[in-house]
Amino acid sequence: MLVLLSDLHLTDTPERSTFQVTSFERTMLAMLEEPGSRAAEGVRLVLLGDVFEVLKSRVWLDAGTRPWEAPTELHRATVGKIVDRILAANSDFFAALGRIRDAHPRVAVTYVIGNHDWPLNTAMGTGSRVKVRTRLGLAGGDALFPEAHDDPDHELLAQHGHHWDLANRYRGGAIAIGDAIVIDVVMQLPLVFARHLGVDPDDPLLRFVHELDDVIPQTMYSMAEWLAHGLVDLEETAGAHLDAALEEVVEGLTARVAGYRTESPVDAFWVSALKHLALTYGPVRLALTLPAGASAPPSLARHAGVDLEDAHRLHGVDYRYIVYGHTHIPDFRSLSTSRGVAYYLNSGTWRRLHRAVDTTVGPAGRLYATTIAHSFIIVRHPRERSGGLPGYELRQSYHD
Repeated sequence: MLVLLSDLHLTDTPERSTFQVTSFERTMLAMLEEPGSRAAEGVRLVLLGDVFEVLKSRVWLDAGTRPWEAPTELHRATVGKIVDRILAANSDFFAALGRIRDAHPRVAVTYVIGNHDWPLNTAMGTGSRVKVRTRLGLAGGDALFPEAHDDPDHELLAQHGHHWDLANRYRGGAIAIGDAIVIDVVMQLPLVFARHLGVDPDDPLLRFVHELDDVIPQTMYSMAEWLAHGLVDLEETAGAHLDAALEEVVEGLTARVAGYRTESPVDAFWVSALKHLALTYGPVRLALTLPAGASAPPSLARHAGVDLEDAHRLHGVDYRYIVYGHTHIPDFRSLSTSRGVAYYLNSGTWRRLHRAVDTTVGPAGRLYATTIAHSFIIVRHPRERSGGLPGYELRQSYHD
């Protein structure tokens, strides 16, 4: 039996993580105590990428380094420091994982790399991979983490999914501009605002900036709209300082990506958005000045069939299931392939999420609902499906 979950985004400081380890442990133990799980031939917990948040760290800013630059010893030390901080800040997660495995010794763990932990699989991650493997109880020393869990026995192929996201992949010499958005927009904004406003970066006044990446769907437009609404409230107390702060972030982002090739125009979008916000902080003007197409949520389901066809063409393997993470939105689709029907599932996330409220009362998008999302996927081996057990399950729960 396979259990797949992704996008825990365990940060290097407890204040920034929204993962709830108690509910994770309780959910996993309850699932493993179910008759179907106890009768399983074995249980493999597949951590499907972005489990460790290597990008969203002030260490990059303090060191003056970035993950898209040519790696040096300073870059390796930067990643090493971030990983050390993540391991220390999330000791409760590793303790919970240890208790789960102690209670159910048949549980094995596989770690698949994502885009927010991608620096681990570069020269910058040398030495850090050993530490991560050791804490997860994995063999392999300093070997790279796999980019996929390829499991013909379970008729399954699982990947994080960012290889289809132009903004979050490194390919053909292009850099992942999404990395720059995380470090030079999401991380820089609260620091720059704090300096211009004369407050601490962790002041509750700036909480909305820190949680910019908790907005779903994770589109440029949704994040910019969230920022616009937060700035409306901030303007009442500090409007005179916001223009200079936003312009500073624009200049920093532009300078950091100058000379690098990207596959996505995300940097141009954010430069435009931040400049418009500097002129007027309200969401109404922002909606008028940004392209409407940017509001469409990412779709990985339409790419899943391509991966299935490629796997068959290159390796002669027919998969029944293909699983991605990355989007933070659980999903299930039936796919038509050249060999019949297959199933696409998305493992969603385990974290706090903000989503604009659908309403016909008042201006659209002015309200947000906040929820804690827990989702994971179970896939059973054909031999484990006796007694009416389903071959696959997408389990989700939400609470505020």
